[in-house]
Amino acid sequence: MTSTPATRQQHHFEDLSPDDFERFVYWLVKRCGEFDEVQWYSGARDKGRDVVAYKHTLAREREKWYIQCKRYRSITFSTLRVELDKLAEHAAEEPDFAPDVIVFATACPVPPQAKDQAAARARVLNLPEPYYWGRLELDERLKGQPETEEEFF
Repeated sequence: MTSTPATRQQHHFEDLSPDDFERFVYWLVKRCGEFDEVQWYSGARDKGRDVVAYKHTLAREREKWYIQCKRYRSITFSTLRVELDKLAEHAAEEPDFAPDVIVFATACPVPPQAKDQAAARARVLNLPEPYYWGRLELDERLKGQPETEEEFF
């Protein structure tokens, strides 16, 4: 008798409401144990909430991660550009706000061309090149958090 490896359920993050997706990302980051402090960020110009997380690293005393929550069915460079421009404007107004790491947590894949254009735009704006947490990355981060998985799925 041969056994087949257990397959993990594939989560459909795009089925979460925008608010639930934001809460999901917040709890995923808060409960992962990777960060020293996790808080909500909701700027005056933003429609939704994002996550700001801090962690101590060997290279820096405290590293600020800005995690943009984007529960869309598709994402283009124009969406990423708007968000990067807002981040740069806010960092210019409040230098303490400037992030060390930018992450776009998305419920859909981001086309490679959009990622390349966003990286170029970030360089122009003197921002760090963004990372992306799509379905695979979110699933991977969810693996060790049964309470988060149970709450949202």
